[in-house]
Amino acid sequence: MKTATQARDNEFIAICKEIISQNIASGRRTSLVLVIDEAIHRRPRCHYVSYERASRILHYIDACGSTAIRSRLATLKWLELYNQVKETMNGPRGLPFDKALSFVLSFKRPSRFYITHARALRLLRPHITTTISYQAHSND
Repeated sequence: MKTATQARDNEFIAICKEIISQNIASGRRTSLVLVIDEAIHRRPRCHYVSYERASRILHYIDACGSTAIRSRLATLKWLELYNQVKETMNGPRGLPFDKALSFVLSFKRPSRFYITHARALRLLRPHITTTISYQAHSND
């Protein structure tokens, strides 16, 4: 069985390959950094986190605040999920936390991939080849 991280990474790699293919088909030359940036800002299919982990982290945020989360990117990821759950709880159905979290994990999507450019590059390296061309300039 794939882990949530493996599934997220596979989706991200597929999106990058799609962007690269579209660029090649249209004759555009784009740097890998721009491909990664475009892919990171696409919406993944889901949050790629288990109910248990999400519940534990969101309860931690309620108790301690988000400042205790170790990285800025992780903070953004968890706060987005937290806000989606709170909006669902405060919505017309007034769902309790457990049902709101289940709903969000099943039917809502994050706004972007929460991975660093360095991690994205490490993920893509085995899937891409680069060609370096050299053109000699003549004095003609």
